[in-house]
Amino acid sequence: MLSALFRIPWGKLLVAIAYLIAVIGVPLSVEALNYYNKAAIPGQPFEAPAYIGALPSPPTPDPTKKTAVVLSSAYGSEITDTLPPFEILARSGAFNTYSVAPERDVLPLGPGPVMGATSLDFVPHFSFKDYDAIVGAPPDLIVVPEFPATRPNATRRCLIGSAATSDLVPPCWPSATELCP
Repeated sequence: MLSALFRIPWGKLLVAIAYLIAVIGVPLSVEALNYYNKAAIPGQPFEAPAYIGALPSPPTPDPTKKTAVVLSSAYGSEITDTLPPFEILARSGAFNTYSVAPERDVLPLGPGPVMGATSLDFVPHFSFKDYDAIVGAPPDLIVVPEFPATRPNATRRCLIGSAATSDLVPPCWPSATELCP
């Protein structure tokens, strides 16, 4: 019986165990730590960063192009719902593409349903009031990204006022589509 124990190929068995740990154990451990970190952080809106410098001047609209607006709330917006549509519309060359928020201040771009910060902040081109004063016409296209966990009333009023004359491009997330009555 003892001789059968020595016939087991221990080297191959240890290699197989090492592969199992590498292929299954390490990814499961990393995922468990990642899940713990996401669940441990409360889902509060991100604070807008403090900025004391002068904000850049708003762009001048080109009257020959249609206007596309990517909205943001007073607490920022979700990064992957905001930047890709903005980039696509801006690079198309067919639109005056603007980021518009209730106030023109430095705002965070949050990671959406994933908790934590992205450390990426932006300044909208216009506040709602500045947009009306400078552009003076409702946008032809409105992109509605995911907003932080609050219901932004100023953004909702902007949507209600513009919905009759604009095409809305809402995201898949329910909180932003609730803004559109």
